[in-house]
Amino acid sequence: MNYSSATAYLNSFTNHESSTGHNYSPENYNLNRMMRILNLLDCPHSKYPSIHIAGTKGKGSVAAMTESVIRMSGKNTGLYTSPHLHSVRERIQINGKPINKKSFTDTLEKLKPSIETEKNITYYEILTLIAFQWFATNNIDVAILEVGLGGRLDATNVVNPILSVITTISYDHMNILGQTIDKIAAEKSGIIKHTVPVITGSQPPDALSTIKSYASELKAPLMDSSSIWCWKSIKQTFESQTFSVWKKKQDHSLVNYSIPLLGVHQITNSTIVLSIIDCLNKSGWNITIENVHKGLSKVKWYARCEIVESSPPIIIDCAHNPASIISLNQMLDNMFPNKERIYIFGAMADKDVSTMFNHLMPTAYHTILTSAGLNRSMTVQDLNLLAKKHSAIITIKQELDKALKFALQLSNQNRIVIATGSVPVAAGVRSLITNEQ
Repeated sequence: MNYSSATAYLNSFTNHESSTGHNYSPENYNLNRMMRILNLLDCPHSKYPSIHIAGTKGKGSVAAMTESVIRMSGKNTGLYTSPHLHSVRERIQINGKPINKKSFTDTLEKLKPSIETEKNITYYEILTLIAFQWFATNNIDVAILEVGLGGRLDATNVVNPILSVITTISYDHMNILGQTIDKIAAEKSGIIKHTVPVITGSQPPDALSTIKSYASELKAPLMDSSSIWCWKSIKQTFESQTFSVWKKKQDHSLVNYSIPLLGVHQITNSTIVLSIIDCLNKSGWNITIENVHKGLSKVKWYARCEIVESSPPIIIDCAHNPASIISLNQMLDNMFPNKERIYIFGAMADKDVSTMFNHLMPTAYHTILTSAGLNRSMTVQDLNLLAKKHSAIITIKQELDKALKFALQLSNQNRIVIATGSVPVAAGVRSLITNEQ
């Protein structure tokens, strides 16, 4: 097996990320299936401590920042996230570096006999197994695991972590997780384990109530980071932002940090990370404030309010639900208050595009509707039907390269270009600009 045949083998399995119509049920999301295979492999996921992170907004950013900070303390870190931007290998990292092609291929080849003992195993489950196995082979000190979807039935939820984290919950994947915040929160709270500490970010009241209920039932100590930290934005540039943070009623503890991630939502994500570090230190870890400074300042997490060009400014953002569009708008208001906005927009068919447009269209000078070409993508025709409800200038460009070319033709010194609406569209435009594959 070489890398090409390894990825072909992986891609032959059902991938719920690129298709629609699957039921959120134990038949499609099956922890028993995962456990049977892991038992055949001598339980690689139990050979190192894990930090398990769920949520709707910011879970990937929190995972990336947490990994960076812990790595700066001298620990060997594993990071597992999804989806990827350019290469599937991005999802599985040790010490900030993606798994290389040979290790990916060798690990998958080793797992192949065990994988084939299960009929309905999925693309995502196989990637999770590769991550668990590679981390164990390399004797990492800690794994930071981002939940793919929901929490309760996610393939990562076979771990017994040292810490569970639930970032801000909002409306997304409602057709799968439920139509109300409390139902979505219940699925996310499925990662809470008996007596394992839980850290939560700022939550809607119904979500916080649900998380508290699950934590209480499982005797899991709960820390609400939003009730612990205060912060103030100091400065934002195209490359980074600086902010002050302190614990409530402890103004003397004020500290300034810098992160290369834009948007005030990333400051609130940073406070979740600070709570994670506090919790680890209370349990005997030794992560210094210098480690936190360096880790936050060096974190890499692309296509999240990322400015990839400055003339004209081109912003790449993976916003794919209404709450994330609101955060994107806040960042654009702060950084480019007087610029007209040219959007390159494409979304998945199962997303709440109507509400996304309610927030996006009033701010748009011109919107270019496009598609990433996945089975799950909303067609440009359907996007256009929703866009026509707004008094906005719309152009359809089916292919991403033509959408970007047209956006650049429209741009000038008074306009900015924003690619958003889904991870595949953000990644596709980013690849065209940076040549990353």
